Amino acid sequence: ELTLKYHSVGVNSEYQPESKASCRAGMYPTSTLLTVEGSTYDLSDGDVFTIKPQFGGFSAYTEFYFNDPSLDCAIHTSCSVPLMLGDQIGPFEVIGDEDCKNDGPPDCVCEPELPECGGKCIEVTKVNTDPITCAVTLDVKIDYDDLSQVEWRQSQNTCVEEDPNFDSATNTCYEHETALPSDWIGFYPCEVKDRLPIAYNKEPDFWAYTCYDRDCSRDPLNQIVTNAEYIFDDMTLPNFTTEGVYTTINAIASSGGGCYVVVLNRYDGFSAPPYYNICEGNEIMIPDTKGGC
Repeated sequence: ELTLKYHSVGVNSEYQPESKASCRAGMYPTSTLLTVEGSTYDLSDGDVFTIKPQFGGFSAYTEFYFNDPSLDCAIHTSCSVPLMLGDQIGPFEVIGDEDCKNDGPPDCVCEPELPECGGKCIEVTKVNTDPITCAVTLDVKIDYDDLSQVEWRQSQNTCVEEDPNFDSATNTCYEHETALPSDWIGFYPCEVKDRLPIAYNKEPDFWAYTCYDRDCSRDPLNQIVTNAEYIFDDMTLPNFTTEGVYTTINAIASSGGGCYVVVLNRYDGFSAPPYYNICEGNEIMIPDTKGGC
């Protein structure tokens, strides 16, 4: 069973990209009949309802049929992209699954922080603005000691069948269970997150290796940084990560700011960019400081 809360204002999921869920941000009716898994629900904004799979278990995609067929959409309900408690996928907020336990398999509804759900491989934990200088900095945390626990976060859009490294058995293009010293953190405008046919098909606006303050791409394997917290700051980022085709955090802020997503990448890819995504982090808003702070 899967329990959801219906919202008339839909938002994009933090965990299911457009390639996995067609239920997206937008306006939905304040009241509607909704048919899913062979059952019909009479819903109004804020209603909570429970879906029971029609044939014993959920398939890879669960389809939702509205009175207005133009609103019909689907969410991913297989183990490759776990459902996260509190995440809203279009108009549907995930409330729970009676079969999910904290030690359950990764295909149940999970708390986002639990290791069996992939944890938070990478995330921006805080956006800071200096009240005097208006300088913006970003607190960033990475934790990917065991990449087998975060496999589901990889964006399959950056791994295509045309890639000579593509493995059809695993739908991957690289050895995802081994961290490398050349792994790096990139910040991208949110609009490239779900770009089709390939996501993240541009260079990041700014970036750093996982060691943060230098080029560690050729470090020995016993010196790989896989668990760390940093403050991304224009004053401490290496010049090669913010010059040329790149920019700085405060250049973005002084130009109006905007929505950004943080991604942990492999320094490789089929006709990169896009680079292979190891895991996709959260979205943040870089504030607009062009008029002051």
